[in-house]
Amino acid sequence: CDCGFEYTTSTSSSSTSISNHKATTMTTIVEQPPCDTGVCPPLSAPPAALVVEKQPQRVVVLPAKALENSSNEDNTDHTESSRSASMSSVLSQVLEPVLLKDPLLSNIPFLYKIMLREINCSFGTVTKANDKESLQTVVQQQASMHSTDVTVLFAIRYPACPSCREHGKQLAELASKDRKVSLIGAVKGGSTKFVQETLLEFHQEIFNGNHIYQDDKWQVGKAMGGRKLSIMNMIRNAMKAQKRWKKYKVMPQGLPKFNDSDKLGQGGVLIFDKYGALRFALQENFGVEVDMEMVAAAIKETRRLGRRRSIQSN
Repeated sequence: CDCGFEYTTSTSSSSTSISNHKATTMTTIVEQPPCDTGVCPPLSAPPAALVVEKQPQRVVVLPAKALENSSNEDNTDHTESSRSASMSSVLSQVLEPVLLKDPLLSNIPFLYKIMLREINCSFGTVTKANDKESLQTVVQQQASMHSTDVTVLFAIRYPACPSCREHGKQLAELASKDRKVSLIGAVKGGSTKFVQETLLEFHQEIFNGNHIYQDDKWQVGKAMGGRKLSIMNMIRNAMKAQKRWKKYKVMPQGLPKFNDSDKLGQGGVLIFDKYGALRFALQENFGVEVDMEMVAAAIKETRRLGRRRSIQSN
């Protein structure tokens, strides 16, 4: 196709028995794999199939026993095909909340080009690198430097927000257990003393020292749809989650200030393969824990897609 996909073919057969004769029609099907560029990501739609060839084979006379055995083989092929389709359907249902959808789906080329600046939180100070790199380059560098096959980017709406801190801690725990996962964060920068202190605390105590990058204009949030947190929903969900936040020890030292509209621009989780292609995304849900089983399933599927791309490229 225009994206440069490599197509694979599979062949299936259908049989019709007339008296002692059996006619078999061979059908060659072209299956379209997910786009490796990330523009047409996996599972956002059922795989396309196009019948490109139909060629009836010659009719031969077979004994009744052979016809019975052949019929059983056809049933076996049909069963295996049905089982494969069923598994794909189940996987789609499990991962439905993290499938790529518009507007993010349409904004993927824009997302890849967003410029990020690394933030150094070492030695108790926050310093910013002079150079910027594109988001996709950052993701690819992470995979290369740490020999990982999946990169998870956490778009941090506000490092002093207890909900963001809870989500960050969940993701950091996952990355500490799975050494083939690189975890990075993207946050809108700020110059106030409170923002600097809370970012430093977030990096060290919540994010386990994983790399954090500054997105000056919060372009990542805009690419994900520019969703804004409702004050009423924030208050209602905060009341429900307060006990859990205290138990999980994610309450910040200072009092969070939501007087800036940028602190209401929601973020989320982006999952990339080792080639830097976006595979899955999860929108932020304030006050609700991240479904880590679903994230783990998305990471597993991202690995599978990355391995398939490696095989195809070889």
